[in-house]
Amino acid sequence: MKKEFLLVFVLISIVSFSYGEIVVVDNFKSASFIYPTHTMFFSEILLSIYGGNKYGAGIVLSPSSSSNFQDVQINLEKVEFFTRPFDFLDIYFWYGVRKYVGYESTYQGYIYHPSREFSFKGWRWISGTGVDLDFSFFDKKLNANLYVYRPALTNEGGISSDLEVSLVYRDVLLSGFLGISEASLRGGLMLKTLFRTMNAVFVLGVDSVPLTNISINPANVYALGEERVSVSSSDNSWGVEQIFSIMLKPQFYNGFIKPNDISDLDIRLTGVLRFLNKLLVGAEGLMYIYNLTGSAVTQLYIEAWAGPVIGILDNNVSMNIKPSFILLSTRTNQVQQFYKIVLSGEVRF
Repeated sequence: MKKEFLLVFVLISIVSFSYGEIVVVDNFKSASFIYPTHTMFFSEILLSIYGGNKYGAGIVLSPSSSSNFQDVQINLEKVEFFTRPFDFLDIYFWYGVRKYVGYESTYQGYIYHPSREFSFKGWRWISGTGVDLDFSFFDKKLNANLYVYRPALTNEGGISSDLEVSLVYRDVLLSGFLGISEASLRGGLMLKTLFRTMNAVFVLGVDSVPLTNISINPANVYALGEERVSVSSSDNSWGVEQIFSIMLKPQFYNGFIKPNDISDLDIRLTGVLRFLNKLLVGAEGLMYIYNLTGSAVTQLYIEAWAGPVIGILDNNVSMNIKPSFILLSTRTNQVQQFYKIVLSGEVRF
């Protein structure tokens, strides 16, 4: 821990001394899960420090806790140095997590799956040590990123390369991704609309396709579809938000095999009414499907939860209380938990 603090101090000093201009962005998220038999608490604090314009450096710290604030661990999520030799090219030298590919939904993180390894921030984590060539043309309507790096995952080994190309046409963004490691391939697509009130996003990705046997294993497919409607009054005194999400989660994710207590397919429907500028009232329903890709149909089981949503949204502060009750469960091999309460909050600066 002392080495991490020393590294952070040195990097902050470099940015402060060399570039003089520092922009700090804080983001705090937390969620508590209160069950009949136990309680779980998670929190994340994202601290970004950047300096410079034509040349610069950045640090992203992510202190986190899984039980209480006495158990906070400071994780060095990313360190990067960048330069802009041309208007259409940025070059980044980085260590840590460069990007969460396909991280475009509200349906990720510990609020729905309380596990750090399985936060499902996209289908591919570009992490390790490497360089990113970031090209941008036609007023950022056409973008391309070439990542060359040594992966953080020890099972990949060697050098990895990824190419991501995105095109924005009117209010539609289309992105394609192709990558190769020492012994595997990966690829993905994303389609996203950019309208003001009603939008949708579709993400499809597959990781760890062996070069010796190029075939897609359904258990390794990540798929996401989300539709969102957001309407507000002219004076922003009231608003309506409705979200419908479907997520298919892979068995092998971020170097780990997904445990049986995390579902394979999730379906979510949320509707919230905001009134008096700040107050939120609505409802949320969730359906979890387990062992979807298993060989035996008899092992398939379903859980369905539903409950009200009560919250407050004030500028950059968001807090929600979600009491959820189990409506359906075909599980027979464990004790039922008939309700839970999720307390979640987010603060942005």
